[in-house]
Amino acid sequence: VQSTSAQIQVVSRVISLLRQTCCSASPATQQRNANGQRLGCCGHQSYDPQNSICCNGRVLSGSYNNGRRCCGTTTFMQGVEGCCGNAVVYNPKDDICCGSKITALRGHRAFACCGDNPYLRSNNAMCCSGQLHHVT
Repeated sequence: VQSTSAQIQVVSRVISLLRQTCCSASPATQQRNANGQRLGCCGHQSYDPQNSICCNGRVLSGSYNNGRRCCGTTTFMQGVEGCCGNAVVYNPKDDICCGSKITALRGHRAFACCGDNPYLRSNNAMCCSGQLHHVT
């Protein structure tokens, strides 16, 4: 009976090892999603890319298939929201993002970016290589 118990322990250990994967040099449970696809790695943990997004090592709800994208350690809905400076989610209907600065449009649709700075497009302003010039 003792050899049978030892064999069961060995088989259990092999099955356990087959269910593991390395995520950033740490063992993580290698499971499969409902479609039988293997899960991906996000930092030190496994995750299902069909239902989650990995953003800078954090598993967040949402899916790339549904239009979600990473913005730093959060997500935004592509086409509806924007990501400014890979850190802040903003509404492009109300704001403009230049570099990593968000500026309220305040009803003006003629804003543009010149480098990291927003400016109101007009006949007397010109942006050249990230520098705003006033032309007369």
